[in-house]
Amino acid sequence: NGSFEITDATVYSKPVILIVNGSLHIKTGSQDVLDQYTLIQVNGSVSYPSDIKDKLPIIKVNGGTDCYPGDAIRLKNKLIMDKTFILRAKSEKYYVKNKIVVSDKNLNIASLNEKEASFITKKAIILEDLLEEALPLFNEDTDIKVIPRGLTYTDSHVLDDALIRKHGNRLYVDGDLTINLDSKAALDKLM
Repeated sequence: NGSFEITDATVYSKPVILIVNGSLHIKTGSQDVLDQYTLIQVNGSVSYPSDIKDKLPIIKVNGGTDCYPGDAIRLKNKLIMDKTFILRAKSEKYYVKNKIVVSDKNLNIASLNEKEASFITKKAIILEDLLEEALPLFNEDTDIKVIPRGLTYTDSHVLDDALIRKHGNRLYVDGDLTINLDSKAALDKLM
């Protein structure tokens, strides 16, 4: 129950039937280990690199399956790009299942381009001021959304004074913005 990971270090002395109630992640390089599994049953989600697709045992999945490029480094489902990520980035291809957010105008996107880093993802939300510099990082299939100049990115929230204090009165909301009876004061402050 929970999440389970199959790596090249996973070793069993006998054939195994694996049942996972949660998420299963099969890592690159685990081809030899997969021979030890006679059946895998997953009630949840499975992710695996494309280069081991032909070596997988019988897998029954009640949920979602995510096959990502085998030559890419798999990151979380959502990446909010920050300075630390950029400093640690390598000259690699990165896979982010759902979306990447580039919302800080102080990010050094040029260094990612110099490192020849690239991203495979469904969606990218990019600050207008960084758009030209950031576009080469993404493949042509990526759905690009632009945060207009002067707006601040936030995800789903309830509109209140705390949200306005934290992000300002010009918001780009990625998701749902809940407006309730207590939102009147904050609503009057929005531009």
